[in-house]
Amino acid sequence: MATEPETVDDAAGEDHAIVTRNPATLEVNDEIPEAGPEAVEAAVADAAAAQPAWAERPVEDRLAVLEQFREVLLERKEAVAETVTAEVGKPAGEAVSAEVAPALSAVEFLSDRGGDLLAEEVPLGTLEAVGDSTVYREPVGVVGMITPWNYPLGIPASEIAPALFAGNAVVLKPAEETTLTAFLLQDLLEEAGLPTDLLQVVPGRGEVTGQALAESGVDHLSFTGSTAVGEHLREVTAGTDTSVCLECGGSDPALVLPDANLDLTADGILWARFANAGQSCAAVKRVYAHETVEPRLRRMLVERVEGLRVGASEDEGVVEVGPLISAEAVDRLHDQVERSVEMGAEVLTGGQPLDREGHFYAPTVLTGVTDDMPVVREETFGPVLPVMAYTDIDDAVERANDTRYGLTGSVWTTDTGRGEAVARRVEAGTVTVNDHLYTFSLHATPWGGYKDTGGDLSHGRWGVESVTRAKHIHVAEGETGLRAGRFSDLWWFPYDEDTAELLGQTMEVMHGSTVTDRLSNVPSLLRKILDGR
Repeated sequence: MATEPETVDDAAGEDHAIVTRNPATLEVNDEIPEAGPEAVEAAVADAAAAQPAWAERPVEDRLAVLEQFREVLLERKEAVAETVTAEVGKPAGEAVSAEVAPALSAVEFLSDRGGDLLAEEVPLGTLEAVGDSTVYREPVGVVGMITPWNYPLGIPASEIAPALFAGNAVVLKPAEETTLTAFLLQDLLEEAGLPTDLLQVVPGRGEVTGQALAESGVDHLSFTGSTAVGEHLREVTAGTDTSVCLECGGSDPALVLPDANLDLTADGILWARFANAGQSCAAVKRVYAHETVEPRLRRMLVERVEGLRVGASEDEGVVEVGPLISAEAVDRLHDQVERSVEMGAEVLTGGQPLDREGHFYAPTVLTGVTDDMPVVREETFGPVLPVMAYTDIDDAVERANDTRYGLTGSVWTTDTGRGEAVARRVEAGTVTVNDHLYTFSLHATPWGGYKDTGGDLSHGRWGVESVTRAKHIHVAEGETGLRAGRFSDLWWFPYDEDTAELLGQTMEVMHGSTVTDRLSNVPSLLRKILDGR
């Protein structure tokens, strides 16, 4: 995530108002008092007080609340879309699919597999142990979350669900631009039966409210946003008991092999770059196409990009590309394009802010791009797509990996075996073959990346593990004898002259390289065990 919220003034708490505004129409939605450090401290305390009772409830009860939330969310998806669109301006279809789907996928995963993750039996070798082992996942306590504006319900909902499922309480600091969406999420969960105080929403700026949350002593802190802020949060929490999970953006490559189906590839890259007006950390940011297909693919992309319908959801007709989040975001993106053009890049279409109300930038395709240009070296958070050619796949992979980020990537080819082999070489947490961007909604799969992306994982079993502590319980019979199937452990005191031989034979039975090695030692070992050594 590349952008930071605007700073209006230095006042904090109720003296400062958080303003949410529609970036497509510039209409103010609401003004909300900022939660200063004292309010954050109180919210964390209230969450901590409510958490133990929630953790003590059977996991089936906690899951029932989340399943009811799923039903409420489905019933009120239009209200979600309206609120999201009002705060970030994305088209209504995206406001449903990209916001509601991740939350539903999270609950579905927890319903199907969550229980097994909270109490997981560990298979042990028949002769290796005298009992049974189970790993329980216990809640860490209070989970703090600092989430971005670009997916204002989809990101927090998909992280809040596993945290609550595991028995935690949550304190959410949403992006200031999308405060109303966060309060709507809180309302939906409480409507589904979530007890009061388990989800606290603390609105405010990052440097005020986010800083206070990071310093509050929460047990775990989850952050999605810029690398600079992520590094700062690691410093703030260093030396404390607060664990941290960071996801800090990407500069995601798409590698197009010479045998790729170009219609499929052009359609897929078009959506994966320009959905959400290009404001996705996992969007296609760079295209490397083999020199034999690059000219045709480039023409196909330009034709498709010029057909995209840009505007506000309030406009008549269907809209596919909405606004950027702010005037500052438009200026930042245009500066990246202009600096790249000064270095030799050519604008094939777009390349300018749109002269209309709202924060709109024309969907843009660039050619003549080199790897040292800003649109490649920096994360471009908007509808700009550089298309480059390569000759050798080894060179293409090296160029794709030449970035500080490593969130996602993609490979496009009709030879899926080769595609998977190339994907294994791309340095990113998720690499797809013949698709891109959508796997955030596949909650069973891990989400996270390499390098400055953060190196942490959420979603699926990894998301549950990040907000829990592992406790291993090993249970052995309390009686000895054949009926109980339990004898005194061979390694217990007292030692005698046969101890070394006995334990050596045990090692042979357990770990011998052949069946003969193992079985030859069984008779004498059993006699010694039955004779009490």
